[in-house]
Amino acid sequence: MNNLKKKIVALCLAFSMVLSTGTAVFAKEQDDNARPTKVQSTMNRIEGRDRFAVANKVMEDYYQNSKKVVLVSAIKFPDNISSTVMSQGQIPILYTYSDKLDASTEKLLKSKDLDEVIIIGGEKSVNVKGLKNVKRLAGKVRYETSVEVYKQINPNGKVALASGLNFADALCATPLSTKENLPIILTDGHNLPEGITNDKVALIYGGEKSVNIKG
Repeated sequence: MNNLKKKIVALCLAFSMVLSTGTAVFAKEQDDNARPTKVQSTMNRIEGRDRFAVANKVMEDYYQNSKKVVLVSAIKFPDNISSTVMSQGQIPILYTYSDKLDASTEKLLKSKDLDEVIIIGGEKSVNVKGLKNVKRLAGKVRYETSVEVYKQINPNGKVALASGLNFADALCATPLSTKENLPIILTDGHNLPEGITNDKVALIYGGEKSVNIKG
């Protein structure tokens, strides 16, 4: 009886091996006979060694003829948000250290005949020397800086509010606010910055834990 079980097991193993081998051979024959299919990708990648290089490449590839550039701290997210408002998708944004330009960014700027270099943020954020045709948009704090940008974009229009204490809501606000021409005003969540009144607020990004301003 034990011998019979052993034979049955052996036959099953042998059959499974033949089946798998046959399947592999059949698959190989199909692969050999099939025509190779060329896969084309439409995906592009904009990349560089760091954030400075990526921003530079965007300008070089998509804004070659721009006569303006927005210059902003590479590490201050509130000013970064305000810089996207200033850009409106029309002006390239370049990053900088607080006290000096990255070498590649400096080279790029010097190669351009720019009418205006718009710095977002105060001198604690960006204090770069040697630039020409500079305009600085800044307030004492991040909230006031966002108002200064608003004054440049649409001083009599409506605005959108987003928290200036975390970047998530303000970041996702950028595309819609640009489309609807609603400059993003950063807030501490409880108070409107000077120069912004309740009647100007058309849209608020985030829940009441983020922005809870009463009329």
